[in-house]
Formats: sequence, C-alpha cells, structure tokens
Amino acid sequence: MELRSIYEVKSFELVNQVVRAEITFNKNHKVFDGHFPGNPIVPGVVQIQIMKDLLERALQKKVFLNRAKSIKFLNVIKPHEVGEVLFEIMFEQQSESSFKVKGVVKIKSQVYMKYSGNTLVQAEK
Repeated sequence: MELRSIYEVKSFELVNQVVRAEITFNKNHKVFDGHFPGNPIVPGVVQIQIMKDLLERALQKKVFLNRAKSIKFLNVIKPHEVGEVLFEIMFEQQSESSFKVKGVVKIKSQVYMKYSGNTLVQAEK
C-alpha cells in the first residue's frame, strides 16, 4: 500500500539539523478502514515512516532506520479529529553514513510519539 498518499506536507523547514514539518492526514485513506473500523487511528508504523520520509527530504538521500533505542507512543492520533500534526526531527551526523536521530510528533503542545535511534544513509550506486 502506498503510504505517501496517507498524508500531505503542509510546511517543511530545515534549520541547523532540525526538521519541522506540519502534515495533514488523508482521512479517507484505506489504512483507516482496518485500523480500526469505526474508530480509526494512525498506526505507529505510519508515524515512523513519515518521520523517515521527512528525514530523507532533509538529507536529500535515502535512509534506513537501523536502530531504534526508544519509541514511545504516548497518545493516539485520530485522523478524523485532528488538523495539522507537527513532526520535529533532530539529527546529528555520527559518521559519513550514520546519524543519531530524535523525533517528536505533536498536535499543538500535546506529544503523541517520541523516537530516538540511529539511521544509515544508503550508499550511492
């Protein structure tokens, strides 16, 4: 299933290795039919994928999230009840091909997800 059609980037800013992006969800996306019928929520894996997509946009390279030290889902995102969702992603280069990454998903001041881990930049072919 194509996940990029599940959301739309409304704003994107990259300043000093910090990404701030506001997105909205496509409330009619098929994923919400099954997760969960009658009470749709945004799956955690979708939130992680969006974070990866935004990091790739910032780095202008494909990345692989190879190690998650911590992922905490603190609140449930209900796509039919929310407007814009803020993704804040901080990254720090550790080597030529790896980055330390911390991410937060927020709606207004409420935190919904926290991520901490490492990523590898895909080698160019």
